[in-house]
Amino acid sequence: MPTRRLLFTACVLMSLSSTPIMEAAGPFVAGVAAREVTPEPGLEMAGYSAREGVSAGVRDPLRAKAVVLGDGSKRVALVQLDWIGPPGLELVEEIKQAVKARSQVDSVLIIATHSHSGPSTPRAATDDVLRSLPHVQRMMTGLIEAIVEASNNAVPAKIAIGRGACHIAHNRRAIRPDGSVHMLWANMDRVPTTPVDPEVGVIRLAAASDDAVIATLVCFACHPVVFGPDHMNYSADFVGEATQAVEGEQGGMCIYLQGAAGDLNPYADKRLQEQRAEHWVRAAGIELADEVNRVSRTLQPAVPKETSLKIHTRTMMIKPRYDFEDPETVRRLGKILSPGGLKRYQTIFKRYADGFLAPMSAVILNGDLAFATFPGEFFVEFQQQLKSRSPVADTFFLGYCNASYGYFPTVQAASEGGYGATTNSFVEIGAGERMVLQALIDLHQLSGRFDNPQP
Repeated sequence: MPTRRLLFTACVLMSLSSTPIMEAAGPFVAGVAAREVTPEPGLEMAGYSAREGVSAGVRDPLRAKAVVLGDGSKRVALVQLDWIGPPGLELVEEIKQAVKARSQVDSVLIIATHSHSGPSTPRAATDDVLRSLPHVQRMMTGLIEAIVEASNNAVPAKIAIGRGACHIAHNRRAIRPDGSVHMLWANMDRVPTTPVDPEVGVIRLAAASDDAVIATLVCFACHPVVFGPDHMNYSADFVGEATQAVEGEQGGMCIYLQGAAGDLNPYADKRLQEQRAEHWVRAAGIELADEVNRVSRTLQPAVPKETSLKIHTRTMMIKPRYDFEDPETVRRLGKILSPGGLKRYQTIFKRYADGFLAPMSAVILNGDLAFATFPGEFFVEFQQQLKSRSPVADTFFLGYCNASYGYFPTVQAASEGGYGATTNSFVEIGAGERMVLQALIDLHQLSGRFDNPQP
């Protein structure tokens, strides 16, 4: 392992330890801010191997939207980033250090929406290469500025939590009677599929002084892939449409927090321009916004009965799925990957031969709201398991957070195969189960459920 990575690994394992940040009494505070992080046209775009050419313009801006929440002493930043993934673990650490030097924020959670109409940030690229790219530099600056400003804007606040349901997503893995997998990318007839999680979490934040809306947080899981590979203008896809519509009715800022969308696609998946892509992007966004607005109208934010912030942050070492030193592995993958795809796999696995440092955070706010974060595209069953087994009733799964290491399929899905379960899954089989179990342990520990808390 190179000396630089050894030093960085040691730094991360110390700074992202398993030691919880304990709560401190004080008023519940919330603040928001945003920056535009749309690159200049002319860059390769993310998400589709079938896309040809470079970006031609901007359909709607890409943003970094930050909400800072705290208990008067400790603060956590949740950030929506309208890119396909976060900038990478080492660059996220640099962002954290810059934010810490300029604000009271203790923990930074950058959740990418995973839009496939943003700039490419190649997974195989080194951190030094990414750091040198002007559009990545601008994005990092925007993230830092948004978080610091959101912290500066924080005021005593009220909060309310609600839930609804939005049916714009289906599970794209259709299992045939013989157990084989058929990839159901688009599902325009809305044929029922399973598993799916249509639940929409809605968190409404308002100023304690005058009830002015600060923000509406939306927790939902669905790939933002309504625009297809012939769409060459930057866009936040249906997420941009939904958040804009919520802001128009509710006021304040709407922040979308992506969930376990690994195997969930919009019914109107990858619409080409000749297939009325614009219409379907708006339709999906408005359908989600309508439900968020409906739930929001039922909520009455109140000052929390208990003010506290508990954070448990750690890294887990995840082994790579494939051994490219094994000729049989290379031969087998060569049958299902293109020559270019096989070369990309070899580059990725060479970089991560020693394993993936997977960042995780468990957060409990005011005793009754929890978030657990994960670094990639987790299949939706993991989200269902986390929510059903968490000690906190209002628990939300946040994916694509602070790193993105491709797909995390369930063990069952990995045995069945298909996209995301076999291809584009770089982590060892069972990594998702291990990480969700660890998140549950951390949430139980923060909830004080253990007689002898673990260090």
